[in-house]
Amino acid sequence: MNTSSLRIYYETGCIDEVHMPDPSFESGVSLQREYLDISNPDNGIFFDRSYKMPGGDNDEYRELCDRMLVVSSNDLARALLVESHGLALLTRDPLSDFDCGLSITLPDRLGFNDDACLMNEDWYFGNIQKLIEKVIAMGPAAHVALVNGLAAGVEGLTVEEGWSNGTR
Repeated sequence: MNTSSLRIYYETGCIDEVHMPDPSFESGVSLQREYLDISNPDNGIFFDRSYKMPGGDNDEYRELCDRMLVVSSNDLARALLVESHGLALLTRDPLSDFDCGLSITLPDRLGFNDDACLMNEDWYFGNIQKLIEKVIAMGPAAHVALVNGLAAGVEGLTVEEGWSNGTR
C-alpha cells in the first residue's frame, strides 16, 4: 500500500500527511512490496518495504527489507483518525484496547467478510469478553449508553438508569 495519502487528523484540527518517496529508476532497485503496520498503535505506525537490488555474481538480486517508524506513539495519542486512500485505519475509541485510545477499524468496514471473524470462536468470544469487562469497569452510565445505542436495532430494549432496568 503506497502511503502517499496516509493522513493523521488531530484533536487540534491539524492534519499531517506522510509521503514516502519511491526509489528512482536509475538505482536499479525493484520495489517488491510495501505495507503499513498498524497492528499496535501504542508503538506507532511502521512502514515496511522490501526491495530487490542487483548485487553479487551472475546478475543475482538480493532482497533488502526496510522498516521505519512513520507516525510515533506520541502523535497517535493525540490523533482522532488515521486514514489511507480515504479508508479509516485507526479511529478514536473510548473502549480501545490500546493506551493511545485508538482502535483498529473493524474488518467489515475494511471490506472483509465479518462472518469470517465471527466464525472464529477465539476472536469472537475474546473480544466480547473484553467489551463486557470494559463496560462493567466504566459503570452504569456506560451500560445505559451501550444498551440505548443498541435499542434502535432491538425492539423493546431500553435502559433508563442503573444496571437492571432493561426490558426485552
